[in-house]
Amino acid sequence: MIRRGFLAFLLGLPLWMSSASAFAHWTEPKYLDLERTSDSIRINVRASFDGLLDALSLQSKDELQTHKNLITKILVGDFQVGYRTKDSFVPCSKTYKVAELPMEIHKRVSAQADFECPYSAEKLVLKENSTSNMHKTFVHIVDEDVPTGYILSGAQREIVLSNAQNSVVQVASHFLMQGAFHLMMGYDHLLFILILILNVGRLVREQGWWSTLIATISIVSAFTVGHSISLICSTLNIINLPAGPIEVFIVASIAVVAGLNVAFPRATNGRVSLALVFGLIHGFGFAGALGELGLPSSHMVVALASFNLGIEFAQVVLVGLFLLPLAKMAISRMYRPVIEVGGSVVIGCIALVWMTERLVSLI
Repeated sequence: MIRRGFLAFLLGLPLWMSSASAFAHWTEPKYLDLERTSDSIRINVRASFDGLLDALSLQSKDELQTHKNLITKILVGDFQVGYRTKDSFVPCSKTYKVAELPMEIHKRVSAQADFECPYSAEKLVLKENSTSNMHKTFVHIVDEDVPTGYILSGAQREIVLSNAQNSVVQVASHFLMQGAFHLMMGYDHLLFILILILNVGRLVREQGWWSTLIATISIVSAFTVGHSISLICSTLNIINLPAGPIEVFIVASIAVVAGLNVAFPRATNGRVSLALVFGLIHGFGFAGALGELGLPSSHMVVALASFNLGIEFAQVVLVGLFLLPLAKMAISRMYRPVIEVGGSVVIGCIALVWMTERLVSLI
């Protein structure tokens, strides 16, 4: 039963990933900056040119110029600031500023909205009315010079806006969950971890559980060390690399390991070094997500450490979920040709498709 389930998972990967990619293409993430003024709350929402072109079925930036009012509605129309009474949600009055289209197409289109709320209203809420569980909005709140980041996604589409500064525990728990969430929603990171451990079933059969466990821990630890170093360096502005090429290298790392699984299945000694090097690349990707969240200046170290721990927690859970099924399936002679080789080919092809898409987007 476990074997059939895992085979179905591998065979369904291309369809799942292609549909996820296509769906994500139509529901590009939004980036929202929220700032309080003396008498109102202002939001500035940004999105990519490509996402808007797809949403409006247009072909070029010039066509967007004639749809500024519609673009404004797409960007800020789903957001409301208000407060809850016993029976309902009461929205604050809302005014728009028409969307601005930058000259450079690689920059994001932005639109602005202001909300005026009753002075007596307590526990104001930022609410997004989204019909897509896959769509994400990265929210950056600046309140009394203390930036705080959130992600609106899935069923979580509300944020309580508080004047009080977040405690250390609140910051730690928030960034811990966001780190775990980012790894589990990052298909490229998930596939890289899976492709790294795809040979563990054969290792259990040939070397036993103890040796396999040590080898797996070494590989995962090397990946952790690598991405922790680059995450810290990028977040603290010690090293800054452009996001576009990093995204290409991340999916390229998946294709490289997939190729090694097929061509050199018994070359296990170099996997630790490979995981370390590619971990450095993936860390810059994690740093990009953390940058969108925004680090609180008063608890920066706590937020950074908690985000990284959240990634590690999700990583350990993922490895644990795959380790036993892979080991159980290793009793079959079909493990090497179907799971190890076949799985690597499927995942490698997905990575090549993603790499092509990301290279095209850079041109």
